[in-house]
Amino acid sequence: MRAHNILRQTTNLSRVQQWRLNAKDTVQYRFRLGTQNSFSTSATAFSTDRSNTIGFIGLGAMGNHMFNNLVSRYRNPESGNEVGFALYDVNQAAVDKIIKYHDSEHPNVPLTSCSSPYDVALKASTIISMVPTGKHVQDVYVGQGKSVLNALKDISQDQRAETLCIDQSTIEQSVSKAVALQLRQIGADLVDAPVSGGK
Repeated sequence: MRAHNILRQTTNLSRVQQWRLNAKDTVQYRFRLGTQNSFSTSATAFSTDRSNTIGFIGLGAMGNHMFNNLVSRYRNPESGNEVGFALYDVNQAAVDKIIKYHDSEHPNVPLTSCSSPYDVALKASTIISMVPTGKHVQDVYVGQGKSVLNALKDISQDQRAETLCIDQSTIEQSVSKAVALQLRQIGADLVDAPVSGGK
């Protein structure tokens, strides 16, 4: 991964473009690789751990299509290791519907329903979010309750360092920067990757 970062920095790309390309490389890298540990879901048992689990927060009008697109490109690695997905939405019915759909359409894709962003962060080292507003982004990542930040405080420094958050919500840049700063202060990272530019 560091090789990708060094190569990106030697090009004429802006810093934001470098972060976005690095984030894309990281997700693709984590999507392909895995390690052997026990982890279970409501649907099936599979071999994965936090380092090869992708969290997805926000499965509404935009998020569910983005997640479905991601899963449609899922491939079982030849090594037998799998990538898992940890899902959360404030509307539990949306999560249940997606899991039911993918259990029949993509039965080889390991999915688990999570109770909060905190739960997602305990299970996944790559976290993608797609929520409506800056307030929602703050609640998900740095809120007082079951936020990603509070979960990161409860795991090891090494696990924090491998955590990449990718926020695809279209929100104010000031909110994205403030949230990213709080996550970076404890060793994680956040990339702002809005689907239609920033406010």
